[in-house]
Amino acid sequence: MREFSTPLLVEPSSHRNATELLMQRFRTSPDHVAFEVRASEGAITDPWRQVTTRQFVGEVRALAKGLIAAGLQPGESLAIMSPTRYEWAVADMAAWFAAAVVVPVYETSALPQVAAVLDDAAVRLAIAGTAGHALLLEQGFEQAGRTSLGVWTMDPRPGADLAELTQRGAAPASRTAPSRIGACCRTSTRWPPSSTPPAPPPPPRAP
Repeated sequence: MREFSTPLLVEPSSHRNATELLMQRFRTSPDHVAFEVRASEGAITDPWRQVTTRQFVGEVRALAKGLIAAGLQPGESLAIMSPTRYEWAVADMAAWFAAAVVVPVYETSALPQVAAVLDDAAVRLAIAGTAGHALLLEQGFEQAGRTSLGVWTMDPRPGADLAELTQRGAAPASRTAPSRIGACCRTSTRWPPSSTPPAPPPPPRAP
């Protein structure tokens, strides 16, 4: 059998997941402004809050510890139901740092659709944008007949928001979280992680 080959047009990246890209940016440009976030109650013309890579990584790590403290295990699914917003990026990356699988749920989904997604993906924990999204997710878990580790909101909600979840990760009982997070952010989604990750190439420019 004859074989044909052509030279590569570009060199493939050796990064195995997005966490490696983030940590490479953190090592090389920690003070780079990675996000500009509009105040939730402010006008679009008001000054936007700047978030550096260092600050973003700090928030991601803290939330990942909270997810682990809540009982989320490697390989388990976490649902996110929200419109696009800064906290979506934090929750998404935190789930990966905690070795979880992210299951996005459309913010416009009806209850039967939410329940079907939660059941099909065997979701264990959910993060909602608003209290309304949280209610749909809670009802979805009930309709699917699945127990959960909780539904947490990006918007403030006493005792059940991302701030509370982050606080759980700061408790003394969660001291084992940093080693798991450190391993996950260096490796692929396999668990346990490889001990010899490849050296990453220079990162792309952050948005």
